[in-house]
Amino acid sequence: MSEDRDQEGFGPSAATIPTSNVTTPAARAQPATTPAANAQPATTFLAWGKSVASDDNAAIKAGFSIQHKLRKEDQANNKTICSDRTKTRLRNNVQLGTGSFLVVMDSVSTKLNWICAAGTFSEGLMSSSMYDGMDIGSISDRIDDSEPTPGITGRMFWNYYKCENVGSSATGMSAFYSNAENRTKFYTATDDKKTFKWMPVFLILPQELVAWFLENEPTAFELYEKLVGLYETDVLPEEFELACHWCLCGCNERVKLRQSLQVALFSPKEKVCASWYRRRVATLLGPNPNSAPRTSPAVSTTPAGPSTPGPQPTAATPAVTPSPQKAKYFSVSTTGKYTITILSAKTTTAHVSPVWGDLGDAEDVFECATTLKSACVKMRKDLGITDGSMPLLDYVQIINDLKAMEFAPGGLHFVFDKLGKGISILQCRGLTAQEASNRQTKQVAAHATQAAGNLMYQENLVLLKRDPADPAATYNQLVKCITAYGILVAVLFTRACPHFQEVWKIRELVAKMDQEEDGYFTASVCRLIVFYIIRDAHQYFANVFSKADLNSAVIPFPSSSLTNLGGFINMKVEPPRPCDFPQKWRTNGAKQGGFEQDGKHQSNEGFSGSAGGDNKMGGGSMRGQAVVHSDFKALLEPLYKKMPKANIGDICQATGSSPDRLPFLNIAGSAEKTCYNHIIGACKFRRCHRYHATASEIEAIPEFRRVLCRALKPGVDKLLSRKRPYGQN
Repeated sequence: MSEDRDQEGFGPSAATIPTSNVTTPAARAQPATTPAANAQPATTFLAWGKSVASDDNAAIKAGFSIQHKLRKEDQANNKTICSDRTKTRLRNNVQLGTGSFLVVMDSVSTKLNWICAAGTFSEGLMSSSMYDGMDIGSISDRIDDSEPTPGITGRMFWNYYKCENVGSSATGMSAFYSNAENRTKFYTATDDKKTFKWMPVFLILPQELVAWFLENEPTAFELYEKLVGLYETDVLPEEFELACHWCLCGCNERVKLRQSLQVALFSPKEKVCASWYRRRVATLLGPNPNSAPRTSPAVSTTPAGPSTPGPQPTAATPAVTPSPQKAKYFSVSTTGKYTITILSAKTTTAHVSPVWGDLGDAEDVFECATTLKSACVKMRKDLGITDGSMPLLDYVQIINDLKAMEFAPGGLHFVFDKLGKGISILQCRGLTAQEASNRQTKQVAAHATQAAGNLMYQENLVLLKRDPADPAATYNQLVKCITAYGILVAVLFTRACPHFQEVWKIRELVAKMDQEEDGYFTASVCRLIVFYIIRDAHQYFANVFSKADLNSAVIPFPSSSLTNLGGFINMKVEPPRPCDFPQKWRTNGAKQGGFEQDGKHQSNEGFSGSAGGDNKMGGGSMRGQAVVHSDFKALLEPLYKKMPKANIGDICQATGSSPDRLPFLNIAGSAEKTCYNHIIGACKFRRCHRYHATASEIEAIPEFRRVLCRALKPGVDKLLSRKRPYGQN
């Protein structure tokens, strides 16, 4: 692991991932002492392309010559499908498809698509393609243009072929292909080369040619001479002739050429390699290489593009002005690379999750967030989670924490204010659309307020010091929360991460206990489970490692264990409450906490808004005058038929509980200050000093009604099961 690799990017690198599954004989024949063999990993695609290309053009020419010969043999014998022997020869030939670099022109705009492919020819040889409902067949049916077929069947990739009277500029080609007739006429032409049977899919340029082209930015004459020189018979292959037109677009000084980059995969096995390949090219090309000034090359007075190739004078090599390197938004420090590697239970930085390399390619925080979201969605499918979808996570906040290398929830000292920071399960609780909108509004307001710069020191502290998101309080929230958290950890640190494996065991255990949704998994139990996971995450992700740790004889991999928590859940026992359990999550022994007006579940410490303790006293009313919600009517109607005078005390006493342990509205202040008899229509005091919730307040919070009904139901069932009612006060 060299320092050079640390500077070039994080993730799969040139030193660890080959460009294809085969090597050329010329490359294998090079002595181990050659500069190419001893060269350090390249930092740009250009340098890399020069280091891996064969020094002998004969290797490249041989591959195209073989295919050119086989194409003629098949056409002479009226064959449309290669024999098994021919397929075997093609599959075993190491020259075919080695280091392909594919270039395709966009038919609807002046944009040049650089399509990179990394794979062996044999994988592409067996691929098939479709166009407009027609099965083009496998590559073995049309080997004339020596094109491996990646797994892309989009219509845009079938619109390009060598046609007469097409200008070499991007504008000319765009104008030509904007005509639908020009895009489809080769399917009905009589010439063998223009029928769909022999329709080429992509253009192939050897690595050596591409490296030379990017370095020298040649004129039209220089490029034509280079292409001719690659073929020993002085007969330009059709694929090179067409490639010449595309390359001329990149050399045209008058065309404001835009570029896009796309990876074409031959096989799912090539994904990591292709992703690395794409990053190398994107780093070199940038968003618009032509925006950088460059020196015009010296052009020979000989007319460009002679009709008959032959010896031509060589133009002077132009001076090259490299494209400006755009600053990356997301970059990982050297210490961060080793820390991520060890936290991922890996022994080399090249084996970490590929998402770190993808984040490094992003231009801003929003592109990073989109990249991370896409990776989470894919990991969800890989883990076999088919029900539901990923919750609305605050990916921007997660990216900012990752960028600052703040992995451990709770910060360095594990404080309550930072429990939602870093890789925290509190970030993964599914938010409703309204909650997500409110969060975004608050973030925009906070940023605008801070940007104004007219706040006092204490006011800035208030903005920065915010309580973390509420933990899961129900069974459904808990399952979704643990699932999303496990997916996030797997995306960032791979499935080999010990913490992910422990969390996923808890997830599998909880997911199988859906029958305990209304029993064991109370709000108190759900909060404790979340807190146990946060504590384990803090102990795991708070570790920081160096290069010496990774190179030591025994790598100090951190440990993770949630075995005790799994035992409590399996036995359906409430986990012991740790001494550092957040005070705001406690309920003084209650099974439920309070509820805000927006339906958010809160603890019973403190008040909400302007609501105080006894400063809002509701007027008492008889049971017949109270407006009882339909949810409570449905629960209590059978009980009132049997016990017309039943009240909240009778219901709680039946299960040995107390009204002070019931959930409450924060506007009332506490359970002791809430009149539950008023809620069920049983308050008999005209001057009751407890808070009487209005019908609109109860209607606005369906979660409060659901939890209160669930808390009262055991007592109601107990009373209904008695053969005769006991005396009531």
